[in-house]
Amino acid sequence: MTIEKRELNYQLKKLIGCTLSPINGSAVIIFDGFDNDSDSVFFRNSKNIKIKKKWNFLRILIESLFDFPAINPAQVLDVGPNLIKELVVLLANTCGVGYFKIQGVIYLTLESDEHCLCSVSELLPGQASQLISRVNKFESLDRKYLLKELVDVYNTLNIINKNLSDDDNNSSSIKTLLNQMKYFKEQSDAVFDGSSLDVIDENNFDDNYKNTELDEEGEELNDEKFDPSKLNIKTSTPTIDLMMSRIRFKEIILNPDFQRNDRIWKDSDKSALIESILLKIPIPVFYMSARKESEWLVVDGLQRLTTMYDYINDKFSLKGLKILDNYNGLKFSEFPRSLTRRITETELVVHVIQSGSPATATTQIFQRINTRGEKLSQQEIRCSINVGYSTQLLRELAEGDDFINATNGSINPKRMNDLEYVLRFCAFYLENNYSNVKIKNMDSFLIDTMIFLNNEGNGSNVVAKMKCDFSKAMKAARLLFGSFAFRKKHTQSIGNGINKALFETWSVCLARLSENDINVLLSKNKKLLNNFDKIMTNQLTLSSWSSHENSDKDFEFSISQSTSKVEMIKYRYESIDELIKMTILS
Repeated sequence: MTIEKRELNYQLKKLIGCTLSPINGSAVIIFDGFDNDSDSVFFRNSKNIKIKKKWNFLRILIESLFDFPAINPAQVLDVGPNLIKELVVLLANTCGVGYFKIQGVIYLTLESDEHCLCSVSELLPGQASQLISRVNKFESLDRKYLLKELVDVYNTLNIINKNLSDDDNNSSSIKTLLNQMKYFKEQSDAVFDGSSLDVIDENNFDDNYKNTELDEEGEELNDEKFDPSKLNIKTSTPTIDLMMSRIRFKEIILNPDFQRNDRIWKDSDKSALIESILLKIPIPVFYMSARKESEWLVVDGLQRLTTMYDYINDKFSLKGLKILDNYNGLKFSEFPRSLTRRITETELVVHVIQSGSPATATTQIFQRINTRGEKLSQQEIRCSINVGYSTQLLRELAEGDDFINATNGSINPKRMNDLEYVLRFCAFYLENNYSNVKIKNMDSFLIDTMIFLNNEGNGSNVVAKMKCDFSKAMKAARLLFGSFAFRKKHTQSIGNGINKALFETWSVCLARLSENDINVLLSKNKKLLNNFDKIMTNQLTLSSWSSHENSDKDFEFSISQSTSKVEMIKYRYESIDELIKMTILS
């Protein structure tokens, strides 16, 4: 039986309130349903204790079930199996999903005999073996290469077709082939986001799924408390003309370099804003952060201000106006004085967060008010409120060949993921001693690093050395691990994406080595990889937990769950540091 996705979602809703049948000796749990506001899935155990899981995890598992013959849920999400056991049980309790076990690992599949809702069905050993064989063949297929070849054939046929006359007997046949292959070309563009197939890693399909490894807790929001009495916000009502004047004199930082391409407004959206101003419709409020009186940073309203500035400077014509359609095609300079004055004399409401307000307050305000459309990522927020040398440095390192080669080009820069990876390196590199690291909140820790880099500037000896050491670490990682640097496994498999915690740990530890030590590691490469695999599979322990509650946890736990906690940081750094020392001295 092969169930449809819509039917599977319907069955999940029918399971709300049901006691789920266990698999693999799992505890009895009750499914309590979904919460859209918090993007969570809720369960209860036999003691009536509520269990919360990420809805995004469930979504990814469902998508994967329809993409592959069978899936190992823990491998797909790259998390420990205990973290998602409730989600696995939930899916197995739908009519069309079966499960089987290979060497203690649970797999899910849609290729199962139908069974009753709220019950489970385990596949026979023969069926399981056939599915695993198909999964292995599927994983060994170089899909990127195959797709590239198809696109090359499409492009070649297209060139041939253009050189043929309509009377040529082969013309209609080639056109038919082109139409048939157009689907593959469109799929290629969608999958690889319009980028060159030659430089995109096959993991790079989605920001949160196959591009980089999922963090167990998602992005950590800055919820650090601050003293409200120290928060100083002033409200003013300047005219558009006054705001444009501040922009011209660089007293308002628009920061266009860090505005994502997919967030830039279309001409029709820009025109709609100008039309609203002409119609005297109130414009939503603006938020600024004042570094000093003569320098404001845009916290909310960047596109609106950019649109006003561009239109007043004749950079686009109005188009698609619905009400004032007789103004379509006109630039600002083509308006009569009465209309240009109406625009420039329009008053805006601007809230300015004064200098001296807690930095964490600015971040939280940014998080709270940036809710329209697609939310900004944490790194986009950090870059937006910390414009300066730090943003230039992060981009320089992230766009450098050393970083791209070490990460195999698999970190999508679309939401500044690449900049966050580099920033994490900088933060822990500058910390000097991981054993004394003190982090209350990862976001604040990274913001403090950007502030430090802004203050240091381009001429800093500290920054110059860090840049050299970063380059050294990236080159060493590529030589030591090849295309599997900063990943949990050194084999090609689903879900084996780059892990943030591993990137930050390996890169910092390698950066602190001398060239001679790195050469020794390269000469003992196989031993290093073998021992790292043992650490990942809990066959080798090189560190100890400082608290009793984690005494039974392994290294993978330290790079998969609550990774910004001090104990996790110390454990993984000590483990990698000891692994390097052990290899060099062996």
